[in-house]
Amino acid sequence: MDGTTLDLCHIPGIEARWVAAEVYRDRETCDEMDLMFVPYGLITRITVSMWHRNQRPIGFNLGGA
Repeated sequence: MDGTTLDLCHIPGIEARWVAAEVYRDRETCDEMDLMFVPYGLITRITVSMWHRNQRPIGFNLGGA
């Protein structure tokens, strides 16, 4: 509605007229999330972006303790 781009983490719920989305507040830190309920009529475009491996905050360090 206001042109905000949401950085989606996951979708905890889907209903007939809206989708519940957990989105990152700050895409740089990915520390905190908000739960948003978005009516389908407000969605104008969906972009799936695969970040470079160095930018992904998920991973394992098998060498550390």
